[in-house]
Amino acid sequence: MKKQLWLSLALSAWTLFAYTQAAPDPGPTPWDAPLLAECLLDGYQNNTCVMPGPGFVPPPFCGSIENNGFLAFWAKYSSITFQFTSSGCFGTPMGTGIQAQIYAIECSGQGGISYLAAVSDCHDGGLGQPFTLTASNLGYGQVYYIMIDGWAGDCCDYQIDIIDFTPFPPSPPPAPPYITGPSPVTAGQMATYTVQFPMGSPIIENTCDNQFFYCPGIVDTCLVNLNQPTWTVPPGAIIVSQNPISITVIWGNTGGEVCVSYPNTCGGSLDICIEVVVLPLLEVFEEVYVCPGDEYEFNGMLFSAPGSYVIDLQDGTPPDSVLYLTVLNYPILPVEETAYLCNGECYASPDGDLCDPGVYLFTAQDANGCEVPLILTLLQDSLACLIAPPDTLSPGANIQLSYSLTAGDAANVQILWQGSGIDPQQAQSATPEVDAPGWYYLTVTDTLSACLYTDTAVVWYSNANCGLYQYPLPFSDSLSGAPLFCAANLSPYCSTTAGYTADTLATDTLFNGQWMRIQPCESEVAFEAFVYNCADNAGLEFRLYFDPDGTGANLQAVGPAVALNNGAIETLVFNGLSPGAFYTLAIEGLTGDECEFQLTHLYGLPPNTDILAVNELLVDGYIDGPTIVCPFIPVDYTLIPPVCEWTISANNGDCPIAYQQVCGEAPDSILWVFPSEFDTVWTIPGTAQFLSDSVGSMITVWFTDTIGGTITAEIVPVAEDTIWVEGSCYVLCGGVVVEDQCPRFFTIDVDVYYEIIELPPIGLCPGECFDFCGEVYCGPGIYSCWDSCTLLIQPAFENPPLELFLFQTVCEGDCLDWNGETYCAPGIYTWFGTSWTGCDSLVHLQLEVIPLETVYHGLVQLCEGECYAFNGQEFCLPGLYEVEVPAVPCPEIHLLEIELLPSAFTDLGTQFLCPGECFEFNGQLFCEEGPYQVPVINQFGCDDYYEFELVVLPPIVNNLGLQS
Repeated sequence: MKKQLWLSLALSAWTLFAYTQAAPDPGPTPWDAPLLAECLLDGYQNNTCVMPGPGFVPPPFCGSIENNGFLAFWAKYSSITFQFTSSGCFGTPMGTGIQAQIYAIECSGQGGISYLAAVSDCHDGGLGQPFTLTASNLGYGQVYYIMIDGWAGDCCDYQIDIIDFTPFPPSPPPAPPYITGPSPVTAGQMATYTVQFPMGSPIIENTCDNQFFYCPGIVDTCLVNLNQPTWTVPPGAIIVSQNPISITVIWGNTGGEVCVSYPNTCGGSLDICIEVVVLPLLEVFEEVYVCPGDEYEFNGMLFSAPGSYVIDLQDGTPPDSVLYLTVLNYPILPVEETAYLCNGECYASPDGDLCDPGVYLFTAQDANGCEVPLILTLLQDSLACLIAPPDTLSPGANIQLSYSLTAGDAANVQILWQGSGIDPQQAQSATPEVDAPGWYYLTVTDTLSACLYTDTAVVWYSNANCGLYQYPLPFSDSLSGAPLFCAANLSPYCSTTAGYTADTLATDTLFNGQWMRIQPCESEVAFEAFVYNCADNAGLEFRLYFDPDGTGANLQAVGPAVALNNGAIETLVFNGLSPGAFYTLAIEGLTGDECEFQLTHLYGLPPNTDILAVNELLVDGYIDGPTIVCPFIPVDYTLIPPVCEWTISANNGDCPIAYQQVCGEAPDSILWVFPSEFDTVWTIPGTAQFLSDSVGSMITVWFTDTIGGTITAEIVPVAEDTIWVEGSCYVLCGGVVVEDQCPRFFTIDVDVYYEIIELPPIGLCPGECFDFCGEVYCGPGIYSCWDSCTLLIQPAFENPPLELFLFQTVCEGDCLDWNGETYCAPGIYTWFGTSWTGCDSLVHLQLEVIPLETVYHGLVQLCEGECYAFNGQEFCLPGLYEVEVPAVPCPEIHLLEIELLPSAFTDLGTQFLCPGECFEFNGQLFCEEGPYQVPVINQFGCDDYYEFELVVLPPIVNNLGLQS
């Protein structure tokens, strides 16, 4: 139950009288005093004994009070003088008359009388002579009270006359009353309308007793009773509450007049109206979205999603509007991104650098600011570019450059050539033409991955005597790695000093030296050297060093260095050599010049005696297994190995060096060790896991992400065998050349098929958990798991706890039934329930008990047979009554004390009358026979009854027959 407080005015009507009405008796208290118009007050007559005893006793009085009464009047004048005349007093031995004083009511608070304040002198009785009282400093239109009392309880007739007055200063005619309240209003709006009495209007208002009267123009007739209003409102409007001066209504769809009609004492009425315009209610529909778990704020209020709300938007200016607000959650859509890993690079993610291809799951913010799953797919860019070996360049001619891609799509690349002989118009050509020697640079950009790749090449001027350039391998840039060359490698040998770095020796400093080793067969060796294409035109220098232990740690110069200018051809002869010993030849550019050179063996070195071992492929191998898989589904892959066969061949040498010959008993043999037993070692992508051993002919794996990759099987040797070579004598100069044509690496590309399904968000209550894919989760977040080939994404958010505060009031003695319980005492009560979200809610009820107000009406004295009417009831017997009077917010308890004043019955017996005579009693004549009961007002104002019987005697007849 919910109580609402409304302002209520408890009205106790005064009695109003017009010319045609009889003068009323005084009231026992000021609030019971009759309000007399001037026509009734001037010449008013009554007797003090109409009041049975002392009534309300005002403290500021000059004498004692026995049977006082009160009359009320409103002030038409600023001062007024009354004359009081008494007569026929009895009741005391002296019979001295009446006493009187005039008062105004002073209030200490709304609804209660505190005291009476005198506005005139006090007259405390006399010898029956007239006396006057002057009430001064009166307020315009205010109510004042005349108290009249019999001196020492005398019962006196008295008369009141107005003998003098002082008018108020002239003032403009008072404005008529009017009604205030809102207009226009909105359909469905609750509004209050109040009657206003403008300043200067003659309004009689006693806020102490909540009694209201209105006197238009201060006249003596047609007093308007404000206690009996009749309110009317247009059709469709609902009256919520009303009192004599205000009304509260809820408006429908139709406007019109709000009117109040007050009756007056002349049978007419005072009618006041206000025209009210009703505007239709504006309905606004709005749909907003928030992230799961968030709330929407509007006008300082928070609204949860999902939900629908109705909000009254009142800004004080009609028409009002109603907002139908729907709060929804943004859909959580996974964000899928694809990025590329360039060779040797990593991807910077929120969790750190990612260097392997695969599918990764993160949490990101979408365009709405909500947390969503971010599915990142990293792809490996395996593009590489390689410049084809360029042709040599002849002066005045052009050559064409070209390139190839080791992987990737040529349609998705951009190329850029740079170099001294590149025409800018051909810088992006696939096959540009160049007309100058030097370094050339190629940059290839993958337009899909934005990865960059480069390669370089050198263009040389041609030399007709040169074979393959730098064949079989380049000279070393350092002494320690110098290769051993035989005669077959120097017939001729072409190279350049470009790109080689400086060397510092114990005896010499080389700017850009390059190195090779020789093992002469004779004491003297000779070479033909040709120097050309020098960048600085300085030339080259050739130096030979003895390397006693073959490590380069103890070099000794053999003869002086030989310098050749650019374009020079000269024979280099080095003698005094030890056959079979190791020597090192250094070639450097003078002052760091970069030149090409050609070196041709003339004599002194052994020919090439390399042994060639060839492993030839007969049947190729492959990996057997599926190329399309689902995540987390085990699959098997098996290597079907290749079939290969070894063959051995060699060239006989002719250099008679004993320690280079390997000869033995038949079958003559030389031992070379080659692998013959192998294991299969598997490599899988980072997005896959082994479910078996990673070594063997078959593996079991599954993919743990949505990106596939390449599975590789490598054949790795685990044991070695001896290969027997038939022949009588072999010389090792160059070494053993192994051509293993049997493939060792096998690959299979695997793609992962999957789909993504986002499940509806789950709202969690505080402390609640849920099961997802066999796991228990107890907090908000975005969770995922695999179901066969489907990635399930489950968002979860936490519903906020709901706490409500309610305020209720009950009257003293009443109880509130709420939530199945009864509450009678004030306090705060708490209830735990379930809100619309399915979560626990906490409701607080604050209960306030309003005490009942007790109003004491004082002592009410009644004569026998009389009754006292109050609140629609009559009280006829003496006693103390407790009456409950309806009021807002709670009823009031009114205490009435009823006392019955005594009445006497006196039997005067039989009274005999002669014919034609009458019996006089109490100022009346009784002439007819019969019983009589005559009421006589006693000193308490009640009737005493006198009973007697009149008997008319018959006439007496004398002897003369005469009638007397």
